[in-house]
Amino acid sequence: MEASELRLEYVIAICGRTSLESRDGTTVPAVFEAAEEGEFMKSGNRSLLGVVGCGLLVFGWMAARAQVASGDGNSRYKGSNPLPRTSHENSLAKFDRDGGLVDSAVQDTGDEVHVLSPLIAFPETDEAAIVGSSGSGIGVVGDSRDQVGVKGMSIDNHAIVGISASHFGVRGETESSTGVGGIATTGNGIGGGSDGASGVFGLGKRAGVFAGNVLVNGDIAVTGFKFFRIDHPFDPTNQYLSHAAVESPDALNLYSGNVTTNSSGDATVELPSYFSSINRDFRYQLTVIGQFAQAIVANEIAKSRFTIKTDKPNVKVSWQVTGIRNDAWAKAHPLEVEQLKPEDERGTYQHPELFNQPEEKSLGWKLNPELIQELRAIRAKKH
Repeated sequence: MEASELRLEYVIAICGRTSLESRDGTTVPAVFEAAEEGEFMKSGNRSLLGVVGCGLLVFGWMAARAQVASGDGNSRYKGSNPLPRTSHENSLAKFDRDGGLVDSAVQDTGDEVHVLSPLIAFPETDEAAIVGSSGSGIGVVGDSRDQVGVKGMSIDNHAIVGISASHFGVRGETESSTGVGGIATTGNGIGGGSDGASGVFGLGKRAGVFAGNVLVNGDIAVTGFKFFRIDHPFDPTNQYLSHAAVESPDALNLYSGNVTTNSSGDATVELPSYFSSINRDFRYQLTVIGQFAQAIVANEIAKSRFTIKTDKPNVKVSWQVTGIRNDAWAKAHPLEVEQLKPEDERGTYQHPELFNQPEEKSLGWKLNPELIQELRAIRAKKH
């Protein structure tokens, strides 16, 4: 007789005379008839305490039944399905609504809990459906061979949020694709913001690639050249053509054109109507074309126009006018040609190798040392 059957008969002996029927239809006879009841049963003292005790014993028997079924799958009183044998001896038991054992997709190795089929959680409150927490390791890991490792979806809020006091809030790592990617139909694919540092920090062979228009609501500072680059018109598939921007210690706007004087040697140049409202300190250049002649600025700019005078009639003149920016932004943020580095950037170099200094002296290292070290480790793996 199995251990569970012994426990069953013990329960029947104490709790009553009625025969029990197992799930497979086997009838278990009562152990005691009415005439053989013990003094406790005869005394009428089957009080609430006795009922509770009886319930606890039945529960213990059911637990023993589950233990036997999950251990060898051969118990006489099986659930709707026996728990299958697996390589993990401590697979977690799972019961159906009738108390029968069913196949379990959860395995507890003692160190990790494995879920062998998709796990979907729908909390009935506003609390998180799934929470991963760790004292010093990783809270949640998502791993997939050919699909998404972790996916977050939300209708009215953030799909995925990463928060860290001293490390990456969200980290993405890949061998040959995009570490962290964002795609949006009408909103922002990826957004970054910071109150005291960089909203987005990019580092690499290309710190950023933008296939579209870029809006910068502020200044742009570069150590290299500012230039346009296009496919070379003579060899577009193999070469680029680049032109650098003109640089100056002044924030200059430039206007130019050609004009021909009349029979009296006079010409009026019309500038954009907004010219005088966004420029100051005007500068002129005139070049006579096609003949030897003299040309002067007869009247300087007033009401967005100026006049040219030549000593001969019908002279073609090429003109150029520059003005220093004088719009509201330029007034509020005048260009500082020489300036002290901010406190958190002092002692660093934008390109330390040009001054025979190590990479640790770079501005990027000072601002984001963890990211630099991660990239260094990736380079080491590649080589």
